[in-house]
Amino acid sequence: MNKVFAVLLCLVVAGCGKVEYSTIKQETAEVITMNFIPSYSDCDLAPGMTTNGDMTFSLHSSYQPEKWIVVLRCSEHNKTFALQNKELFNKVKVGNVVTLNYVDEIWTDDKGNLMSTDQHTKSIEVSSGDTVSR
Repeated sequence: MNKVFAVLLCLVVAGCGKVEYSTIKQETAEVITMNFIPSYSDCDLAPGMTTNGDMTFSLHSSYQPEKWIVVLRCSEHNKTFALQNKELFNKVKVGNVVTLNYVDEIWTDDKGNLMSTDQHTKSIEVSSGDTVSR
């Protein structure tokens, strides 16, 4: 998160840098854990007071949609990360090995010096031969 903020700040303030993407690469990853979080709503009644001393009430509500989370650990980079994808959740089980199709994102400054790198998953191939788009 801090890398992204630093890169964005640099781009906004100084207008420096560029981003390039590698060709699509592959590596395997193991499903470490899976979690389903059902949707829920919350509503709160909050008391308050105006500058005249009158009592007021405000209603605050929030809604969180359901989440289907699959946590993976990639074999080459040994990174652990989570994907929120219902289709993937329904096709894998803990311990399954999947194939990740990803690209490297490479940020450089105007002089070509490396500023940041990251990997972005494009699709996932599960053992049944199905492909799940990211």
